[in-house]
Amino acid sequence: MDKKFVVFDFGILSLEWPTLLFGIVVFLIVLFFFNLWLFRPILANLQMRKKFVEGLEKENDKKEKQVEESIQKIQQERKNHLERLDFSRLQKQKEIQKEIGEFLENARLEFRTEQGKYQAKVNSELLAVKNAVPEELKGLKDALFKKVGL
Repeated sequence: MDKKFVVFDFGILSLEWPTLLFGIVVFLIVLFFFNLWLFRPILANLQMRKKFVEGLEKENDKKEKQVEESIQKIQQERKNHLERLDFSRLQKQKEIQKEIGEFLENARLEFRTEQGKYQAKVNSELLAVKNAVPEELKGLKDALFKKVGL
């Protein structure tokens, strides 16, 4: 072993410059081929995945916006339907109240008509009874006088 090529010497363990340079050259060649065959494809694959994930995130954002817009649209439509439903209920309620009012008015008129008929009938019967009572009283008076002997 020549002392001018020795980098360090620890007895069994020693390193010479040509061995060191050969190791560095082999390391650089291995590093070059690893970069060429291993690291570049992995990095390219990672880059494609990153772009794919970014595309999915953009698509997800678009879908979220669409969902939010759909929710707002549905809520607006629900509000419109509820307003129309309330309006329809009020209209129907007014129609029913009008029908009830007409029914009650017709019932009152019919009642007054029937009441007038019954009142006329009662008045005629009362008049008949009023006219019949003096005659019956006269007949009873005559019958009583006959029995009493007057």
